[in-house]
Amino acid sequence: MVVNKFANFIWKRGPIKSLCFSKSSNSGRNNFGRIVVRHRQSRYSSKKIIRLVNLKIFNLKNDFAQVVRFEKDPNRTAFVALVRLLRSGFLCYIPASSSMRVGSFVSINPQFFKLDFFKKLRIYSAFCRLSIIPKGLTISNIGSSFSVSTICRSAGTKAKLQGHYPKSGLVSVLLSSGKTILLPINSYAYTGEVSNQYNYLRQLYKAGQSRYFGMRPEVRGVAMNPVDHPHGGGEGKTSGGRSSVSPWGILTKGYRTVCSKKLKFRAKVKRKHILLNEKF
Repeated sequence: MVVNKFANFIWKRGPIKSLCFSKSSNSGRNNFGRIVVRHRQSRYSSKKIIRLVNLKIFNLKNDFAQVVRFEKDPNRTAFVALVRLLRSGFLCYIPASSSMRVGSFVSINPQFFKLDFFKKLRIYSAFCRLSIIPKGLTISNIGSSFSVSTICRSAGTKAKLQGHYPKSGLVSVLLSSGKTILLPINSYAYTGEVSNQYNYLRQLYKAGQSRYFGMRPEVRGVAMNPVDHPHGGGEGKTSGGRSSVSPWGILTKGYRTVCSKKLKFRAKVKRKHILLNEKF
């Protein structure tokens, strides 16, 4: 059994009401009441209290913030940290990294990054531009200056900064999946790994636990009738008679669904090693 070091520091009471909102479940139905997402149901609790996580903290015009406590947000797998801005005194939620501690400081100045200065003040996490982060450092919660962070936000995910290319205005980032992507050099990121890195070891010990999370049972296609699924029907037990497909006839094993035209700033990847063009 793996013990999470954040378990003893998670805030057990309610959140700050001005920094959260309630969200009711629609059980996978649309405005006509028809099922559009299968295997969904409303949770046992009618409403979820979702924290307003500030993913664009560089707009607050502060230099440092202090971690007050850690909380569990039902809308994400990672923990969130409640921080107090030292200059203005305001409170806000930010994504928690695995190196944060209660009472530690976080640098939120996008133009400032000095490792020696951070070690003296025990600053374990920083939010800054990718252009000033040293090569080879672990980063997470990556986003461009025009949008919030969209990459490496799930629990335990991380990326590695591989190199800077000032002439082309790009940086190369190695993701945990082995793919290397090219991002604008003015993008932002947090240093360190996302918290709750042992989330993948969570086990559900009974069927009722999945119902707590709003998941309904899944019925196999071979157990249905031909009108309900392509694998349905037949005399006795059958294997479906064809390759595994979805209820709408789309291949489910090995079929590529990514549109290559929509992949922007993507580098060529071969055996998890980057192959950049010579102009970079």
